[in-house]
Amino acid sequence: MLDVLKKIILEVNVAQDLPSALNIIVAQVTKAMGTQVCSIYLLDESGDYIFMATEGLNKTAVGQVRIHPGKGLVGLVGERAEPVNLDNAPNH
Repeated sequence: MLDVLKKIILEVNVAQDLPSALNIIVAQVTKAMGTQVCSIYLLDESGDYIFMATEGLNKTAVGQVRIHPGKGLVGLVGERAEPVNLDNAPNH
């Protein structure tokens, strides 16, 4: 796993911009973890989580979706400030 993290860091370091770096991260994490979906939400100045990158979800929603703190799975992860493992995340 350390080799995977090193590879991600090297690729992110040469990314042209933030969206490119985030796309590298979601693609590599999806591959490394063997998952179908990986997404990144960033907290903006208003306190909302903004959908910034994804592998496996609708990419046209990037930059368009805002989630308020405490709402949904993203809000739960933000509240706890730690990974959350659910048996059925889509039904959360």
